[in-house]
Amino acid sequence: MSEPPDKGKHSNQLFFNTDATKTLKYYSQGPKYMVMSRINSNDSLMNVSPFLIKKVIDNVCGSEIENCKKLRNGTLLIKTKTVTQAANLIKLTSLNNFIEVNVTEHNSLNCSKGVFYSNDLREIPEEEILAELKHQNIIELKKILKKVNEELKETGLIIATFASPTLPDEIKIGYQIVHIRPYIPLPLRCRNCTRLGHTATHCKNSKLCVNCGLADYNCSKTNEKCLNEVTCINCKENLVSDYKHSAINRICPTFIKHKEIQAIITLQKTDRKTAHKIYTERHQNGNTSYAATIQSTNVNNANTKNDINTITKDLSPQPSSSRHLISYKDIVHTTSTANIISKINPIISNITSETNTTANLSHLSHITPDNKVKIFPTSISNRLKTQLKAKSKKNNKLKADIIVKKDNTSVRPNSESVKDPSMDCN
Repeated sequence: MSEPPDKGKHSNQLFFNTDATKTLKYYSQGPKYMVMSRINSNDSLMNVSPFLIKKVIDNVCGSEIENCKKLRNGTLLIKTKTVTQAANLIKLTSLNNFIEVNVTEHNSLNCSKGVFYSNDLREIPEEEILAELKHQNIIELKKILKKVNEELKETGLIIATFASPTLPDEIKIGYQIVHIRPYIPLPLRCRNCTRLGHTATHCKNSKLCVNCGLADYNCSKTNEKCLNEVTCINCKENLVSDYKHSAINRICPTFIKHKEIQAIITLQKTDRKTAHKIYTERHQNGNTSYAATIQSTNVNNANTKNDINTITKDLSPQPSSSRHLISYKDIVHTTSTANIISKINPIISNITSETNTTANLSHLSHITPDNKVKIFPTSISNRLKTQLKAKSKKNNKLKADIIVKKDNTSVRPNSESVKDPSMDCN
């Protein structure tokens, strides 16, 4: 059974002490994150009465703070509403005569990092830039370099650390206004075991090969080059199907996952556990990971050949709906061979013109894998359809005129062959 809070040592009595000499390291407008820990004792603040903590903090700060919660290590994470509350709280040295505490500023939550580009600052030292921009709440600067021909060169990008949880939108460099975007660091990668999430300083694992993921004594090398099959230890341990790549490859699915989680932590200012939950909710529908994308791409490529006939059927020139088709009934009711030929010739010429147009455009077409079906670009296909439609309309109009003329000729009486009955009276 756990002991009661404060072990009965005057938990509700306010005899707190302060130290007027303690001050904040950086003053900035807005909220501040403070950390309170217990000193000169083997116990932590885990068993301290929450009523005592609230009364002391509210009295020292002068008003109620925004938030306060106990962490697993027994410390308190306090978020103040103003910098004045933080300046008063940092002077607190004890909650009562038995509980001595130390209040400090949080190392990372009180700062924000951003990236900006300035070509004019390439040859200017970082110390000089920091001295000129210090009045804009910048406490640290670091230039981003890249290696070109084994030589480090400046890129014009600079990482700026601001003494405020909120990142400004822009800063002034002389008379120039430069926009700031959030800086998202890359996931931590251990140089010892090549795993993600920690550094070699805190690594307790054995050294692994970057190429094959095996221990150094199991890795066969020639001239410091690994001869084993390429394997990513991070993807293999996380049961990712696509693990045939190096552990330091930038397209590694596990690396991309950690990179997105790091972006959630930076942009939404949340802890890693909450970021993992947000990431899981985003990707719970599947087809979002690198392996799933590659797998779906392969399936689509396999189905492309099966679907290509359907696609080209819609894109290829089709018989126009306005084209006149000769049926058996038309041929039976035709009175002469000349009429049949007159109806068939326009259709034959139309089909021939379509074939010639397709042959002329063959050099612009794309030959599909089966080397039988040709797909034309959209612009050429649309133009071809327009031309075929215009020719079809023209042919239909000519055929209609011919049919009308023939009908008129068959109905009109012939003055030479047919005589008027009134003329035969004699």
